[in-house]
Amino acid sequence: MNGIIRVSLPPGESEPCTYDHDRSIILTDWYHKSTYELATGLSSLDFEWVGEPQSLLIHGKGRFNCSGLKSDLWDTTNPECSSYVITVIPGKTYRLRIGSLTSLAALSFEIEGEAMKARQGYILPPPQTWDRVIVTLNTQNKINGYTRWSVNNVSYNLPDTPYLIAVKDRLNHVFDQTPPPDSYDSQNYDIFSKPNNTNATASSSIYKLQFNSTVDIILQNANTMNNDNNSETHPWHLHGHDFWVLGYGKGKFDINSDQKKYNLTNPIMKNTVSVQPYGWTAIRFVADNPGVWAFHCHIEAHFYLGMGVVFEEGVEMLGRYPTSITGCGDTKGYRRP
Repeated sequence: MNGIIRVSLPPGESEPCTYDHDRSIILTDWYHKSTYELATGLSSLDFEWVGEPQSLLIHGKGRFNCSGLKSDLWDTTNPECSSYVITVIPGKTYRLRIGSLTSLAALSFEIEGEAMKARQGYILPPPQTWDRVIVTLNTQNKINGYTRWSVNNVSYNLPDTPYLIAVKDRLNHVFDQTPPPDSYDSQNYDIFSKPNNTNATASSSIYKLQFNSTVDIILQNANTMNNDNNSETHPWHLHGHDFWVLGYGKGKFDINSDQKKYNLTNPIMKNTVSVQPYGWTAIRFVADNPGVWAFHCHIEAHFYLGMGVVFEEGVEMLGRYPTSITGCGDTKGYRRP
């Protein structure tokens, strides 16, 4: 169950572009197995990767198992096999708000025969959005809007989660956390060889951020923990905040030289950023939203396998909640002093 929420501009402010109509479009991928079946494969000792999704949907509609029906894309007589249709007026300008709610696939969205002016990029990894896609539809014919596959993830057959290395230098005064083990080397790790877990740490602690502090994070992508000798794209998503993307690059992050390349003048602000294979990405945000927030890879199978952390900030400002709504299982009834 999902949807799009539009937030209106404050009184007195106006959009930087003009248009006649406003439409929202949701893109999703669809696994024909249930969530429980997919999770069972990921959790089993006989590890089974989820693989690529079997279908793509636009606004929850697509075509699956329709071979015995009419092949007309615009046939709406069978709701199970008809495409999503938006009625448009030729010559009018439309603003499209396109949201990718996929669990794995990175998608490109195109309108046949039309040029789109997109404010951000062309590929939508999960769960990124285009907020202002401006298109003037000049054709009198039916318009075929469609998605293209651009899956940047590789199926693998070993029970090991892909991982990123968090550069932990110069974070001692930002994070109140259990320090990494003595064997952890934040300068001399190897991002290209198949790892033997010497760079990995296991912890159930959360990152406790000083309220209103400015937090810099380096996401370092490395080799996956399998025999394919490859690295995968990971779209990292932060709850409760937007962040500035200060920089990105290929290879291993160098704290001395790469910091000098940061864009501190007009960095783009996002809530999701893709870390490219064998690359690094630097982000900055202000911990000014009281709460406990997830920061994770938005490929759902990767998140399920543990690819995420939790940030806590200003929780003392939230007051006390009824024990009946705080936690579940072993944490049921737990409340902070």
